[in-house]
Amino acid sequence: MHQLSVSQRVVDALLRNRGTDASLFRGLLVSPAATVLPSESSPSSPSLTTVLAALCTSRGGALSSREVVSLLPSGLVVGGAFLTSSDPKQIANAAEDARQARRVQGGFKGETAVIVAVVEETSCQFYRVLENGDATVISDVQVGRTAEDKFRQDHALFHIRLLTDKFYVPAGSLGLAQLHARVQTFLASLRTSMMQLSFAASSSQQGSLLVASDTQGSLRQAVLDETQRVTGAATPRKGGRAPTHAALPEKLSVRLLRPSTLTSSVPLAPILTCERESDKPLAMFQLPVEAIAYVPWNESPAATQQAVLAAITSALYSSVDDLVMHHGAKASVPYHFKLAQFPFLVRVCYPTASTPFPGESQDHESYKTTRTKYHNALLLPLDRPLLRTNNAFDLQTFRTSVQSDRLLNVHERLGPSGVVGGRLSLVDGPYSYYHYTQDRMDDSGWGCAYRSLQTICSWLRHNGYATRADMTHREIQECLVQVGDKDKSFIGSTQWIGSFELSICLDQCYNITSRIMNLNAGREMADKARELAAHFETQGSPVMIGGGVLAHTILGVDFNAETGDVKYLILDPHYTGIDEPTAVIEKAGCVWKGPDFFVQDAIYNMCLPQRPAMI
Repeated sequence: MHQLSVSQRVVDALLRNRGTDASLFRGLLVSPAATVLPSESSPSSPSLTTVLAALCTSRGGALSSREVVSLLPSGLVVGGAFLTSSDPKQIANAAEDARQARRVQGGFKGETAVIVAVVEETSCQFYRVLENGDATVISDVQVGRTAEDKFRQDHALFHIRLLTDKFYVPAGSLGLAQLHARVQTFLASLRTSMMQLSFAASSSQQGSLLVASDTQGSLRQAVLDETQRVTGAATPRKGGRAPTHAALPEKLSVRLLRPSTLTSSVPLAPILTCERESDKPLAMFQLPVEAIAYVPWNESPAATQQAVLAAITSALYSSVDDLVMHHGAKASVPYHFKLAQFPFLVRVCYPTASTPFPGESQDHESYKTTRTKYHNALLLPLDRPLLRTNNAFDLQTFRTSVQSDRLLNVHERLGPSGVVGGRLSLVDGPYSYYHYTQDRMDDSGWGCAYRSLQTICSWLRHNGYATRADMTHREIQECLVQVGDKDKSFIGSTQWIGSFELSICLDQCYNITSRIMNLNAGREMADKARELAAHFETQGSPVMIGGGVLAHTILGVDFNAETGDVKYLILDPHYTGIDEPTAVIEKAGCVWKGPDFFVQDAIYNMCLPQRPAMI
């Protein structure tokens, strides 16, 4: 009996992208390395296979199989393929495509079966396909969030950084090819290394572990034991209650200690002796390696070390191939992205800023073709800048490159609205919470609309639509004076602004158009629920609403179309407490409110920023 657990996001993406020209829609399915199907020698044995993602190989300047699998971190493998044809020959060909991609990744066992999904108009049919082409329908398919949640809970994320030895090879293309031999020697030396793992044992304490191939127990237990030692918190032993996922660190940083570094209190630089092979001048290479690997928490230390070495090997050979292909010049830079569509980080390589468009960053319009290819491969929308380097994930700080010293996405700590049977429509993407008295500025009584605009600016920045810093009060005032909406005395004043002024600033400083929604009275808010829900589902940006002497930010709507019951998710810029999520929620800085929250006879205007179509 074969069970299959498929992420709901995968099925949604396949059906959404199938399109009218379905015959051209095909690609690969991604699974955790630990959940492959059993061999053909035991086809009747029970199994559980997980499908976490789909990668398209057929659209918009399609990537090669090698380029597609390079998107995956170590620990994720091609477990199958998808197509739209139910023809047995086509299904067998798709299965072979998956096997070829697995061979590119390495470690492929020819007897392993693969999954093939046939994408129909309204559903997906999954098959288990053997090496000889025999395909069997998988009847036990579970589609939902279980696959993603289990992957996050069961896998540790390793962050690996190291610098190779200095490699000396004869100058010229032949010498660059010889780098492979030097790399093999370097990798061989790593196999005798011990791993030093460091991680956050608590918010203020670091844990550290030395792991060798003969270390006993599992990775999970070793980390929990070290956490207990550092923090003094009790951890369960074998037979006790299983530890919660929250007790385990988000990331483990890896340092490899070779024998020379273990015998000295001072880390020694690795030394390589090189025989002069000819009279040709020598070229020196020392390659930085940065890689990530997902390893099951229940793995043994030996298996964990092998997984880390596999990640290093893949990243190092990728760097060498890049050098060889471009005659010794580093031509690409890897970036990692944390996308809502995937439960793992994806790796994207962009050309360096010096090639092929000197002086332009990878976010420049010149690189739009490259970004489009990656969007197509990852089945991402073609109107949102999800893969700009400004949005890359910083593995050191474990956050996106877009920095914020303010609370992010505070609404995620809030409970349900209380609307029974409602449809939830929320802001799409991260934002920073701006409110009164931040930045050592007392704007109480007049700055609420300024703060709402700053929250909108932060949403534009966090989601890749802007790179500039969020506007200050003075910059907002200067903008309005510059366009002639206010006179010069407005700069430095404490005068209010409204939704129309917000739309001017967004247009002038961000090239963002806004829709203004007018209400003759606050009692009309109940009638705007459907319209606001449509905004959040199509545009996803925060909405500023101003009426009387108050302005607020709306982050979402929970609306039951049958009963008319509705609640609005309000982010209150009038909050003056500390920037701590619990305090914000307790003091109603972020709260669900009904239509009666708005002054019933006051005139209101809403500013609805429109998401620009860009990539």
